[in-house]
Amino acid sequence: MIRGRINRWNGKYGFIILEGQHIDTFFHKDDTPGLTENDLREGLEVTCEVRQQGGKSRAINVRAIVPPVQPQGEYRFLNPYNFVRFLNEPTILPTTPITQQLLGRCMPPPHDRWVGLSGQLICKLTADSLLFVSDSERVEERQNGHKAYSFFQLDGKAAIPATTLRGVIRSVFEAVTNSCLSSFQEDKYPLEYREAHSPDFIPVRVIELCNDGSALLERLDCTQGLPSGVSTNGKPNVMMTGAVKAAYPPRVLQTNGNWYNERYSSLRGLPADRDGLRVAAIVSKQPIEHARRPFSAFEVIEVVPASQASTLQLQMSPNHIMVYGWLHATGPNIENKHDERLFFRWETNPNPKSNDELKNLHLAITCSKEGVAEYNQHLAEYWHRHAKGASKVTLPQLSVFVTPGRKLKVGDLVYYFEDHKDGVSIDVLRAVTIPRRRYRTKRQELLPEFSHKCREYDKLCPACRTFGWVSQNTNDVSSESHTAYASRVRFGNAILSSDAGVESEISLAVLGSPKPTTTRFYLRPKSRRPADGEEDCQVDYDADDVTLRGRKFYRHHNAMNPGEYTRMTDQDHDGIDDKSRTIIDARKPGNAFKFTVDFENLSEVELGALLWSIQLEQGMHHRLGYAKPLGFGSVHIEVQDVAIFDPLVRYGKDLESGWEKKIDQITNWITTFENAISMLYRHRDDRFNSLENVADLRTLLSAPINSLLPIHYPRSQPEPQAEGKNFEWFVGNKRSGKYPGPRLVLPLAEDDRRGIRLVDRDGELK
Repeated sequence: MIRGRINRWNGKYGFIILEGQHIDTFFHKDDTPGLTENDLREGLEVTCEVRQQGGKSRAINVRAIVPPVQPQGEYRFLNPYNFVRFLNEPTILPTTPITQQLLGRCMPPPHDRWVGLSGQLICKLTADSLLFVSDSERVEERQNGHKAYSFFQLDGKAAIPATTLRGVIRSVFEAVTNSCLSSFQEDKYPLEYREAHSPDFIPVRVIELCNDGSALLERLDCTQGLPSGVSTNGKPNVMMTGAVKAAYPPRVLQTNGNWYNERYSSLRGLPADRDGLRVAAIVSKQPIEHARRPFSAFEVIEVVPASQASTLQLQMSPNHIMVYGWLHATGPNIENKHDERLFFRWETNPNPKSNDELKNLHLAITCSKEGVAEYNQHLAEYWHRHAKGASKVTLPQLSVFVTPGRKLKVGDLVYYFEDHKDGVSIDVLRAVTIPRRRYRTKRQELLPEFSHKCREYDKLCPACRTFGWVSQNTNDVSSESHTAYASRVRFGNAILSSDAGVESEISLAVLGSPKPTTTRFYLRPKSRRPADGEEDCQVDYDADDVTLRGRKFYRHHNAMNPGEYTRMTDQDHDGIDDKSRTIIDARKPGNAFKFTVDFENLSEVELGALLWSIQLEQGMHHRLGYAKPLGFGSVHIEVQDVAIFDPLVRYGKDLESGWEKKIDQITNWITTFENAISMLYRHRDDRFNSLENVADLRTLLSAPINSLLPIHYPRSQPEPQAEGKNFEWFVGNKRSGKYPGPRLVLPLAEDDRRGIRLVDRDGELK
């Protein structure tokens, strides 16, 4: 973006003097997205892009330089992604014009005859920021799991695969036509979230896995059946398990490969696979209050394998008692962890009770097959999240239950509780007391019905009819059912046509992964418009009156500041690890590629939608390739030629080619589409530009209106850090109670002009 000042303005067009230049640059009102005629005036400070057209310079994407709206010294930023809203389902009647019906759900045309427009588009794609598309066959393995990727090539020449182009164009086509979300992955189970407080768990041991998939559990609650001489003595919130103190003394934790010094551990001498071990232990007769938290626990003074119980007799005192139980040791899985848990019931018999005895004593609990299946899924998700770093020797260590293929088995020590909501009870098992719990609502339940994947052949959305469709019903394989519909558009690979140079190597900053449990970013109220910076603590997947925000798009911006897109290093981090990637030969701005799009049997309104999705509006950019959150992959596409094929001419008696140039019809086709969709989803007197999805697309794929705001992921301080730790912003934004803090909500894309504040880990605004 170039800064400048409007020098002349006559109500329709004007001229800008750019910084460092003395020549006026022409611009038109159509080149000023987000600005009205009342906003434009001589002397207005603006930013713009400059393109050469017909040998002359023209300013496009003209934006007012908005003075900072925040107080002096306050730092704000724009999130690199936001969402394009869904439109409500339109009302389509038999009297609805055919051009509008074709933008709803209907049967696709046949492939065995010519019934529409067929032809070819010739397109030019130009990079407006650094661009990188990875070649999966040329990956270099470097030290510490670090990988280096090279730009995609075909026959030794830089190229962009047809599948990449197709995906980018389809995502825009789906958004602008309000089609289904073809790439939406439905949840088998609802998402999990980190519980802030421990639920009312019951410690249990698995004693039997039943044939019907359920499990029989032994209740191990040390607050019940207290023997003579043992008392809770009125202590508050007594834990149901014993606290094995000094299992991992923080003062001796090391980072050189040793988790802790075994000599200082209360678990010294126990085998490495100690979780679930039958043990004998010396326990205090009264619970000990925690020094800083409002609970107390029976303290385990010494613990040994059950076979060595006789060695404990010499260490007994009047304030202690010896019991048998089960050691639950999940490992040093959080920073500064020092305790483990003893599951016990004040038994002095070294031999555990039989299953029949437990049933007769009402000490057996049945967990449903649904609860067992959900717990196994919970374990699988743990491994999926942490498998990548499972082999690292770092602190904290992964929990002992985070292993590949792990499922509930006899002998496992877990916590059980019944989750009640809306009159329904669900059995829940977890391995730790402050667990990840599940929402009750799956994401697809918050997706508008009209936006679900197309399921019926005769009710396909515009995108599925144009780009192809595959049935989601794998059970229906009858000869009369339609299982797929072939695409009516075919993309060619984009081959480099104009070389503007490359960046030889870039070590990228760490890229985040989607975090849909960040509910204030991924959800919004149905019935009201979230205000800029509004506090809304109740927005989650189980709340009433919420919906998914829409289709996720990365914001257009140029990767101009290496400090934002390269990996930061310091004395402790050299950036050579598996957290970031090195890319080789990223294409510089100005690199251009040529590709073709073949289409067949498209109506005029469908071809108009395709052309709008490919070419976009002036000043808008597609987001393509790798590292889009860092500003990479902003490109613009120009349709340079359109050729229409006429089969009647081609196969007529004169045997002519049947091809005719129609470049001058592009505007008419696009206008046909814009008019049809605006009339289908709005009142007749409303415009295409007023559609919510169009407004959001225009905002996200154009330069930000407030060009002074930096664009990056939320973090706790203005400058990027070598360690990353962007999660601290989200931790701080969730603080409650002791840390009241703000509850910052991602504004709607159309409203996101003031940006978002920094928040530190303690929930303080910065």
